[in-house]
Amino acid sequence: MYILAINGSHRKNGNTKILLEEVLASCKKAGAETEVVQLADTKIEYCAAHESDFCKNKGCVYKDGADEILDKMLKAKAIIVGSPVYMGTVSGRLKTFMDRTVILRRKGFALKNKVGAAVAVGGYQGGGQEYTIRDIHNFFLIHSMTVVSDGIDTAHFGVAGVGGGIGDVKDDKHSLNVSRNLGNRIVEELKLRGEK
Repeated sequence: MYILAINGSHRKNGNTKILLEEVLASCKKAGAETEVVQLADTKIEYCAAHESDFCKNKGCVYKDGADEILDKMLKAKAIIVGSPVYMGTVSGRLKTFMDRTVILRRKGFALKNKVGAAVAVGGYQGGGQEYTIRDIHNFFLIHSMTVVSDGIDTAHFGVAGVGGGIGDVKDDKHSLNVSRNLGNRIVEELKLRGEK
């Protein structure tokens, strides 16, 4: 099984990536093939808001870094999206990419039933992580994906990490534990579907 993580942070090796890699470490232990895609390495244009039939029939007018990531999303059995909290929601970089995924929705809901999970990092506890996770979950639901939490025993919305400076999240033992649980829950869900 191939599990994709999308890092929506402008910091390629910051707290969001640290937690995403912690989630993926649990997936790897179960034998999954994993990958982290860094949006910070990718030039992505804003969605041009063409009519549905245009995207469906002609494809996106832009040929940029989004194309490769969209292909990886199609291949993935599960997609983990991570973002730092920016003004109470996802980063602008991630929102721009989310908008560009509309082409997959317009082409027959191509992400339908894939597993989706969320990671958010704020500068302090109660710093908007749950709102950011909610917005990532909404993104999954709009694509008719299956949203999973981190499962028993922590059973939260996903990972709500705390870390202002780069690397601070390594001291957030609770979020590291929730990250591992989230990875286990993703694998559990995929195995229930018969994925190996």
